[in-house]
Amino acid sequence: MFVAVINHLAIAVIRLADLAAVLIWPTRSVRGVV
Repeated sequence: MFVAVINHLAIAVIRLADLAAVLIWPTRSVRGVV
């Protein structure tokens, strides 16, 4: 259960980092997606 919580938090952090990348570095993010 504890591991599941850590995994959930890790996914949330990754999503927040991806969102920040889209907002702060749009050109770099677009290149990464495409």
